Amino acid sequence: IVPLASMGAIATAAGTCWPIWFALNSPYGMGVKYLCATLTIAFSILVGWLIVPLVSKPEPRVAG
Repeated sequence: IVPLASMGAIATAAGTCWPIWFALNSPYGMGVKYLCATLTIAFSILVGWLIVPLVSKPEPRVAG
């Protein structure tokens, strides 16, 4: 379980941060870097929007 949690965190960071990693190591101008930073923020918000409902499901009530 412990390795899976760290692998998930690393995969999420790599999946959301790749645009800014590309832009920071590229010879392009500041406009491209700002665009990639905005794209990274958008990816992070999208991942949060998708993951939070999965993690925070309420427990089903037991009839009785």
